[in-house]
Amino acid sequence: MSEAGKSITQSTEFLARVYAECNHLSKLLKQELSALLLQTAHQAGGPWIGSFQEDPSGCLYYSLAHSLPLVDRASEQPDRHLFFQISLADDGMAATHNTEPLLHIGRWDHAINFAQDYYMGFPLFEDGELAPALVRDVLMHWPGGEWLYSVQLSSINTPDDIRSHIIEPVKALLLGTPEHNAPPAALRGLARYTRDEANTGQFHTFFCS
Repeated sequence: MSEAGKSITQSTEFLARVYAECNHLSKLLKQELSALLLQTAHQAGGPWIGSFQEDPSGCLYYSLAHSLPLVDRASEQPDRHLFFQISLADDGMAATHNTEPLLHIGRWDHAINFAQDYYMGFPLFEDGELAPALVRDVLMHWPGGEWLYSVQLSSINTPDDIRSHIIEPVKALLLGTPEHNAPPAALRGLARYTRDEANTGQFHTFFCS
């Protein structure tokens, strides 16, 4: 096999392993987050909804997302969607100077839908659109209770990482107010955001170590 052929084969095999790991992580996250709802005032209002962002050729995924409709137990009324989005390339991880794949976790009004341009991407907003507030530089928070935070995808390697980086912060956010329940800044790999004043809707990103 030529060096070029060997490189193509190795790259393809590596990408296949990445997708397999992302699918495994997605399965674990859906299981753990669904179980978490039993400890909150919410319940699932339907099944998980998957959405995928393909590259222009349609050969690979830039991002994979899953959203769960929530229902308030007391009122039995719909109450937004809990979601996670795994971004491996393109605008889902394109914060200023960022080169790290990101895992976004949030609660938004609607399910993530890449086909309808409703997902976490950079720049996050345009001139005249509502910008999120930043709580301790780690939690994006919008009026009405929508929120989102992000972690380095490579920081999620074990079940303990899933619990500390996702389950425990999401539980705190669902049980309390975003202003007081931002994820702890000491979490390894937690994204810290600051506004990029030179680019509307864009953020600088660095990671807690």
